[in-house]
Amino acid sequence: MKSSFDGVIWRDDHGTFVGLSLGADFTAEHEWGIKGLRRFLGIDTSRMGVEKRATHIPEKSRDYLKRVRGEKYEALIFRQIFSYEKDREYPEGKELDTLVENYKFIGGQLIPKYKHYPKKGLDPEWDFSGAWDENSFGILVPKKNFSILDALQKSLLNDDALVYLGGSENPFSNSGLCIVVRSRLPEGLCNQMEEKDREHQSLLKDAEKTGIEKTLEKAGKRWFSLSPKRPFVDNGDGTYRPFISSTREETNTITKHNVVFWLNPMEQSIHNSGWFTVEQLEEWAKDSGPVMMKKEECRR
Repeated sequence: MKSSFDGVIWRDDHGTFVGLSLGADFTAEHEWGIKGLRRFLGIDTSRMGVEKRATHIPEKSRDYLKRVRGEKYEALIFRQIFSYEKDREYPEGKELDTLVENYKFIGGQLIPKYKHYPKKGLDPEWDFSGAWDENSFGILVPKKNFSILDALQKSLLNDDALVYLGGSENPFSNSGLCIVVRSRLPEGLCNQMEEKDREHQSLLKDAEKTGIEKTLEKAGKRWFSLSPKRPFVDNGDGTYRPFISSTREETNTITKHNVVFWLNPMEQSIHNSGWFTVEQLEEWAKDSGPVMMKKEECRR
């Protein structure tokens, strides 16, 4: 698992803990999705709304969830246990505290936040640290938030948790891993989840209608990710405008398609990544347009 940033704790209007987002970082581990976690947690992604995110942990995966207790810190870890690890135990008590403060717990991926560097006392505003990847997650908290781990552990063991990737208003950020106590989620948010899923289905259908993926495959183009999103501006005349980079010259910045794509291409020594219209990707299929770096920009 890899450290994540910009995590947020969610509470209701009465101050009751509802859940948290572990946030994300610009790392490959946070771009690969959570296919493994969904399998281990028994999540049925063929459903809609809340049910698409609900955990039903199979018996064989329950041992993957571990509560690790120190005197100053506690952690909740979910990761697959391999046969050669079955006798390995996580550190407890002062041993855990020492590893945490020396940045050695979970390979240094779960660390506390200090007021200053070098370490001069915990930052009083630090609530938790998170780390995750496709198959695992970890949450580290200071003493004041031990009760958060109580709630999350109980919800996961009692099939009362939702685990999913949450979006962001920032077009450049990755989605963060969210873990929520289902029974504490307001009804209005449950309805929003279903509406979001239906819109996502519509988005995928619109993306498929463009035929751009087949066009690029036929042209021999390759990529790490090609993810659809609604354009940022509706011009009101049947055309749309995506985010426009200020760092490169662009053509075809107006699109007739109600979908744009985030492209993370292979061969990044000659290709730009970013948001592109279908028309710009069609240019790429012909080795032109803003996906292609200028000769002076190419990294050899």
